[in-house]
Amino acid sequence: METPTDYFESILDSYWRGGSREERDALNKILELLSSEKTDLQSRFYDFLVGSGESVVKPLIEALVISQNEASLMVMEALGEIGDPRAVYTLAYKFKNKDSRVRGEAVLALGKINHPKAVKVLIRALGDKSFVVRRNAARILGEMKSREAVYALIKALGDKDWQVRSTVAWALGEIGDTEAVIPLTKRLRDKDREVVINTIDALRAIGDPRAVKDLIDALREKGEIRYKAVWALGEIGDSTAMDPLAKALKDPDWRVQKKASWALKRIAGEEEKSEPSIEL
Repeated sequence: METPTDYFESILDSYWRGGSREERDALNKILELLSSEKTDLQSRFYDFLVGSGESVVKPLIEALVISQNEASLMVMEALGEIGDPRAVYTLAYKFKNKDSRVRGEAVLALGKINHPKAVKVLIRALGDKSFVVRRNAARILGEMKSREAVYALIKALGDKDWQVRSTVAWALGEIGDTEAVIPLTKRLRDKDREVVINTIDALRAIGDPRAVKDLIDALREKGEIRYKAVWALGEIGDSTAMDPLAKALKDPDWRVQKKASWALKRIAGEEEKSEPSIEL
């Protein structure tokens, strides 16, 4: 009795036999299975492909070239899970697709492949029409800690969507390049609170004293922004922050008081390690 695995293997065997008709039929069957409404069969075949690893990359790449939107989503997801860099250029081609879901899945797949060849494609994705694609591209570039992407990310700090700006700030903090310090300080005046918070966290991660003056100004803000600014000033450790931090000891928020006390000790050399953040 033929099992599902036997059936799946026979499809790939038809592909590898090399005849043009067999290859075409096998590719069509792959796309049919990946776009099947029979969820269980689709799931089994997807798992089979991912488990097969690099041996199925070539037929998957060829299937991606001819696939329509729904099937291409599954093909890209599988290629991302396998992680073979041979798929990068074909995934890049999918950025010409009008469907933002397809472009978005291409970004996620490139992030999973995590190869230097993918960086240039992800940088281009920062200019995509869809804010979701732009946001995910920024997040992945941050996860990759790509210094090649720093200038493109700095430009993206001015994105019209606050979610993109917030993610870009986070990404620059993950990369840690000091070229981003001055552009990041300008985002401390962003109209969106989440952008400001992520910007402060990024400046704290980079740890450049050029951010101190602007972080001191942020102590005038409310709630978590003030708390984050105190934390960042303590991490940077510049003595010019001592007086503003001393004033923060009388802050009405006990969390700010506690963090200011830690920051002053750290700057004075009495506290070597960063204190864990306080849940807000």
